[in-house]
Amino acid sequence: MKIGKNFIWRFIIFIFLLLIAISLWFATFLNIHYVWAMRASFFFLKIFKLAVISCLLFFFIIWSKIKKFNDWKINWKQIVIFSILALLCFFGSFYTQSDMSLIVSEGVKIKDSNLNFDGGRFLAFNIVSDTHLALNKPFISGNEYDSVFLKKTIYLEELKNKEYFVKWHGFWRDANGNNELDEDISILLFVNNDSFDITNKYSSLNSEEIFEFKLNISNDALLQGKNELILQVKSNKENNDDIIIISQNVYVEGNSFITTDEGINWQEKQEEFLWYVVTDNNAFFTLLFKLGFIFRILGIISLFIAVFGLKFSKFIIKNSYKELFFSTIFAYWIYGFSEFIKTKWYFFSNIVAKAIFFLFKITGFKAFINLKAEIPRVGIQGFVAGVYDVCSGVESIGFFTLAYFMLIVIHWNRIKIWKALLLYIPGVVGIFMLNVLRVYILIILGAKWSSDFALNAFHTNASMVFSIIYFLLFLSLALKFMEIKKKHK
Repeated sequence: MKIGKNFIWRFIIFIFLLLIAISLWFATFLNIHYVWAMRASFFFLKIFKLAVISCLLFFFIIWSKIKKFNDWKINWKQIVIFSILALLCFFGSFYTQSDMSLIVSEGVKIKDSNLNFDGGRFLAFNIVSDTHLALNKPFISGNEYDSVFLKKTIYLEELKNKEYFVKWHGFWRDANGNNELDEDISILLFVNNDSFDITNKYSSLNSEEIFEFKLNISNDALLQGKNELILQVKSNKENNDDIIIISQNVYVEGNSFITTDEGINWQEKQEEFLWYVVTDNNAFFTLLFKLGFIFRILGIISLFIAVFGLKFSKFIIKNSYKELFFSTIFAYWIYGFSEFIKTKWYFFSNIVAKAIFFLFKITGFKAFINLKAEIPRVGIQGFVAGVYDVCSGVESIGFFTLAYFMLIVIHWNRIKIWKALLLYIPGVVGIFMLNVLRVYILIILGAKWSSDFALNAFHTNASMVFSIIYFLLFLSLALKFMEIKKKHK
């Protein structure tokens, strides 16, 4: 019992340091508002979550071997050495993530509307790299050419005698179905007081084809300190095509604006234009950026040794290296699958909206549905809700997938695997339908009682409570079906 308590306390400390303490420390590196720094920190450090899941699976599998290890003496010298080593590795990883402009000039890539902030690093495989859905809200509508423009303020510490480049990711959206940018449209980029015609850069693309635009300018067009980039579109026609700049919501510096001619500025607080001036990073920065992902891995390993001890680390590698390899690969695969499901939220949102609309019809409500809006909308008189990603059911499916396959691994020698895999399908369908029921109840509460209670208290809490209750009930029934029956003589 003493051995078990000793190990469990160390595991709790390891989780606290990795998921909370180190993440908070990373947030201090970010030169943005502390609220968004916290958000960015927990988003970027997905590899920490994977490490905890891998360890949890691994320790469950080799628990019988762990109980045989009895040398839990505290070696302060080892703790200090490996703690310092972990801090240095994490510092090497965090150092290059303090400024979005420096990161994007080194290696941010966009594929299928996703930003990959680890795209230019060594060994940052897609399954564990930090990605984010590229948002397309910052756009100039074809109906607002004369009154709206996009603006971003960029600060440059110094100017060198060389050519600079302005880079951004963007696309255009067809308004009349001809898949060609209208001929009378003029797209202008203003860099401080200089204007550049970039119409041909957009017109060379197909509708909604995302492209990395690059415009070379002399340093005479730039200023040391504050610089303004403005995108304007001109046309004499109505119902024109939309012009769009890609944005992201990890690093929010508050320097991007959608501005009217009257000077009224508004900005979605969780978004920032991916629009910057390319500057040369020094060799030290570039080296640390390339090795940043490797430093994260080394930092996690060093922290593990600092908490559990070098002897225990050698013991599990020597006696359980096969289980370690299996649990690591399996955890990455499951996590990657759950993340993949989350990227399909818009597809699931449409299904949820249709299912709720059907429930309202058969339960006697006069229902409303709009599947042509940017976000599917459904509701009844008094309350209409947009079915965003958090309402689409993908988070519940991801949670269920992760928990269910961890269950299989833990009980693998007591269940029939083929039955477990077969039961996964009705399990996923059940948790998805539970989410439909949750949103159905949410809309009724918002219409008949309190929209504030429905959107705030009920919205998030019900999802967590429903998912836990469902999984516990499903688990108890599924185990009876999956369990290997023992034959009695």
